[in-house]
Amino acid sequence: MVVIGAGWYTMTGFLGSGADVRAIAIALMNIPGPGTYPLGTGANVPGGTATYAEAAAGWSTLPLTGDLGEIVITRLDASRAAGTFHFVGHPTSGGATGTRTVTNGAFDLPVSGTVGPVPDRNRNILRATIAGEAWLGATAVTTGNPATTLTWLGNDTRQTLNMTLRGITEPGTFDLSAGGNTVTVSVGSGSGGTPCCWSSTADGAAGTVIVTSVTASRCAGSFSFTIPPIPGTDATDPISVTDGFFDVGF
Repeated sequence: MVVIGAGWYTMTGFLGSGADVRAIAIALMNIPGPGTYPLGTGANVPGGTATYAEAAAGWSTLPLTGDLGEIVITRLDASRAAGTFHFVGHPTSGGATGTRTVTNGAFDLPVSGTVGPVPDRNRNILRATIAGEAWLGATAVTTGNPATTLTWLGNDTRQTLNMTLRGITEPGTFDLSAGGNTVTVSVGSGSGGTPCCWSSTADGAAGTVIVTSVTASRCAGSFSFTIPPIPGTDATDPISVTDGFFDVGF
């Protein structure tokens, strides 16, 4: 396993040669240490991507939905890395078709390079159930800080989820039905980036956001709410978000 940067690792295995070669490559990002991480993630989220190749054809954990696989790292230090993995690859290159499922993956490799700490802003964990479907922030962006204005945005290419916290310096429970702008939330469809279709700023929002921890570099909590569509958008009915959890750095 090769260290690319703080929390970034790559590993590749080959079997055969020429037209008969088969290979698996895994790129990990923002990994602070041993643990269980999703495959099919991108910027600022602990996890990574995996690719399976047969000659020129390739299948990868794309799009970045966060639910196409998993890697369990049981050891990760300056000298060695070990663990297991599985994933489903979608066709991405060389005329690949269908999908490829990789199971029972295992690795036990020396580590080459210098292992360093992962910045808090790159270790964002976002998850919820949106309209009855499991959602994971496969990519995430945070700006600011909760004492002034902290905004985080998670995306799994199917839904975007956004939260803004203002003037929060200690844990607390915030009622969305009470109005105000201390905490606002919104949900959007697709991977356009900016949520567009449902918002707690529209009339009829209900639910809570519970901030359980605030430090100099991280903010964590839970949430559950139903928010109405924004007038003038394609959305017509309220959307429910349950079992929400966030732990973000800034």
